[in-house]
Amino acid sequence: MTLLLSPLSFAQDFDANRMNRDIKIMENILGELFKIEAKSNNTSSASSGNLRIREVSGYVSANIFGSSSNQVSGNYIPGYGIIFKIPYLLSTNLSSISVTRNNEEQSMSFYYDSENSDGSLITEETVVQRITDFLKDYAPTIGQLKENEQVTIVYGEKKENAHRIRIFNLSGDLEDEEEVEPMPVITVSAKGSNLVSVRDGSLSSGNFESRLSISKTDGEEKERLDFEVMSNILNTAFEDGGDEAFHLINSNSLSYVTIDGFGVHYTLDMHRGHGLQSLTFGAITSFGRANSQEAEESARKIQEVREERKNTIKAEYQNLLGQMKQYLVDYGRTLNSLSNDQFLIVTSNITDHQDIVPAQVNFQLKKSILGQLDRGQISREEAMNAVTITEY
Repeated sequence: MTLLLSPLSFAQDFDANRMNRDIKIMENILGELFKIEAKSNNTSSASSGNLRIREVSGYVSANIFGSSSNQVSGNYIPGYGIIFKIPYLLSTNLSSISVTRNNEEQSMSFYYDSENSDGSLITEETVVQRITDFLKDYAPTIGQLKENEQVTIVYGEKKENAHRIRIFNLSGDLEDEEEVEPMPVITVSAKGSNLVSVRDGSLSSGNFESRLSISKTDGEEKERLDFEVMSNILNTAFEDGGDEAFHLINSNSLSYVTIDGFGVHYTLDMHRGHGLQSLTFGAITSFGRANSQEAEESARKIQEVREERKNTIKAEYQNLLGQMKQYLVDYGRTLNSLSNDQFLIVTSNITDHQDIVPAQVNFQLKKSILGQLDRGQISREEAMNAVTITEY
């Protein structure tokens, strides 16, 4: 994991690989804590998984349709700390579904685990409790987090596409359909200093819980229009890169969350596509005998293909960096909901060619920079140079 340290610098002893390792471990722990299971009143079987829930009871089945990219994700933001996001599909309010068919009512309940108890039923209270347990038991093991930083868990995030539960009979005919309202977006934060105190035993469990910052966004609260517009701008800019650019994987690959007192964080899941298929080894069919001139020529051609592919991907990645900086500077000024001391943050998760480019890159820009640009105090180029880039 590499870091570009301008203009924000890190201490020389900062171990980026260790931070990345800790984040991946915490992602897996949160994924396990919020694994969902479905149970019917007509069968003892259960179906579990993070991405799709399916339970068949008699003639009725329930499915949640979503994207395979919906996973817990964590990002380290220098100066703020770590944000873990539990996506929409895992945070839908799925306490139970009731279906009446042939005058017989069948119900299905959703739990975090196989134990049919009040503590495992999905509710706002159990969500907060599980996040609290995670922050108390696991988050203190994260190394290198500064005392003035924090760990924030965001349960639920804004996705472009909503999800619905549909009830079908086994013949495939639509029996019933209903929209399932998501829970409020739940945000729980723990200060780095409190995590250190829990780790060394100087802060009791009860006192730690009382110091957590917990907020909930009412599901009926209107989205801030400027954040929605910025989401649409980024979606339009990167929805179709053809075969010669990094672009969004699908229509559900862009999401955002607001961070109280800090700013707004957009996440884009991106890939390069398949435009380099012509640069394959298949075109090189003659390898010749060992140590022969033909073998040497074939080896040279293979190396040329590798270098061409590598240089092409590197150039297109640099183009992505430049494009993103331009969009943040040109359109970030429309985010009137941000105050001057808050940040516009974009994370691009790149799912392919990780042998050549980083798997993740964070862009961070302070709103005050855009104010200086609007007042003519700095140039557009200076504003783009003020965008902090962190590569993993």
